[in-house]
Order: sequence, then C-alpha cells, then structure tokens
Amino acid sequence: MLLFGNSPDTTVRGALKPALQGEVHAEFRRSAEPDDLRNCGNPATFGAAIRPHKQPGNSRQATNQRGQRTMKFLSKFDVIALGSALLVGAGMAYHLSSKMAPQVLTAALPEVSIDVPAVDPSSGQPLRSSATTAVFAGGCFWGVQSVFQHTKGVLNAVSGYAGGPELTANYLDVRTGSTGHAEAVEVTFDPTIVSYAQLLQIFFSVVHDPTQLNAQYPDEGPQYRSVVFYVDAYQRELAQRYIAQIEASKVFAKPVVTELRPLDESGFHTAEPLHQNFAALYPGNAYVAQFDAPRLERFKALLPALHRAVPVLTR
Repeated sequence: MLLFGNSPDTTVRGALKPALQGEVHAEFRRSAEPDDLRNCGNPATFGAAIRPHKQPGNSRQATNQRGQRTMKFLSKFDVIALGSALLVGAGMAYHLSSKMAPQVLTAALPEVSIDVPAVDPSSGQPLRSSATTAVFAGGCFWGVQSVFQHTKGVLNAVSGYAGGPELTANYLDVRTGSTGHAEAVEVTFDPTIVSYAQLLQIFFSVVHDPTQLNAQYPDEGPQYRSVVFYVDAYQRELAQRYIAQIEASKVFAKPVVTELRPLDESGFHTAEPLHQNFAALYPGNAYVAQFDAPRLERFKALLPALHRAVPVLTR
C-alpha cells in the first residue's frame, strides 16, 4: 500500500505516521494525522495545487478565455481525482477489512491450568522460575506496551525488537520486514503481585488476536507477528500449555499461530526513545485512538482485577 509515498512500511500505521528520520521527529508530537493523510485524495487539494495565480493583463476577453479554459481543465481533473480517490478508498477498505476486524473476545480466557506441575523432562524435577522479565510480540509495540503499562504488578514495560540481529534492531530496518525482528515489549514484573501465567492470560485475551499470521489489526508483515519469547524452561512450558488449552477450547475461529522462541537466541533490543510511552503521551494520535485505546477499555472490562488506571511509564 504505497499510497502515501515510497516508504517500504506498507502498513496503515506507516501511513498514519511520517517516516522516521531520527530519534526525534517533530511530526510525532502532533495529535492528529499527518498532512499527507489528511489531504491525500482530496480533490480540493489537487485543484489548489494546480490553480494558477492571478495574472495581470489589459484584455478582459483574454482573461476570461484563460479562465474558462482553466475551469474546464480543473473540472475534468477534479472528476478524475475524485474517481481515483473513491477507487483507492474502496480498495483500501477491501484490503484491510479482515485486518481491521480481528476476533475480539467478549470474555477473558481462563488462566493456564497448572494443576499438574511442570516437570523438566531431562531431570524429572519440577520446573521453577526466578525470572522477573517476559517478552511478548503481538503487533505494533505502542499498544502492547500500553496494555502492560496498565497491568498491576508490572514494574516496567519497554518497547523494542526481538528475533533478529543487533545490527538491524532499529525501526528503519525492522519496518522493512526483512530483519527477522518482531516489534516486542519486555515486561519486568513482580511475581508476588502478578504471575507469568496471568501475563499470558492478558497477552492472549486482550493484547492481540493470536490467530493472525504475520499481521495484527491493520498492520502487515513479519515484524508484526505473534511471538512469546521465553527466558527459561518454565515460561516455555506454561506458554505451550496455554496455547494447547486455548486450541482445545475452540474459543478462536482460526488456529493460534503464536510462535514460541527462546529469547537467548538474539536477545531483546530497546527501541528508540520515540517509541517509548507513545500511547500514553499521544492519546490523540489517529492510530492510537482507533486501535490501542479500545484495547485498554477491553482490558478494564475483561480483567478488572489486573487493570490499573494509571500506567507505569518506561524509565
């Protein structure tokens, strides 16, 4: 969808925000859509772009003739532009209809069953975890970070990249979809307040639709895929059990496509400062308002015991 320039980011989010040219970009401090989106396909804009300035002249007849020719040309151009805009709009609506309508749960999934202790197959000993971090990828990291920032017991939630090499762990490379990275969030939590099992419950119930392959909401590409990056065998076991439990429940109409990957393959790489606390700082941003804010409302409705009103912002 290169409708707003030649950017390799072919997502709606890429269209709603300007291309990044560094860690600080003035456009991101705006609360509304960028000018190219507000004006794209607007016949008045095309007309204004080609409408000639008034030219001095002594001949009223010549001026009227020029005006008639100009108006005639503008009329044809406006019709073509309007028709093109309508076709483009219809194409976008058709292309994005399935992405913009993910399966949204009306009730939270139950926690993963841990009645049977997780056992290390190599030693036969019960699996335990002292980990206080978890890493999840479920689409644009603005919204994923926002949900976990509103989770009780979460001490920090950082937007970043995981799954690819450190060399390409930056937005301009990741947005191409060719780096192996997924936009991800590293969650630091207090296990005495919120458990890893509860974080999984939030991730699968609220954060995203785990049945969308290499996409999430309107965004497309492997950088938006669903991944649980586990840090130890205990997290891997619980994630495996939870996915199996979800599949058995048939609550989703399509199969779960969430990947399970060890984090130690490549590590977690913190994203640019621009992407930290984005949803909290720019609630009026068009993308945030349409796709991220409703998730917070669902979180509050489905899992009120785990929700907190004031987010913990990235330090």
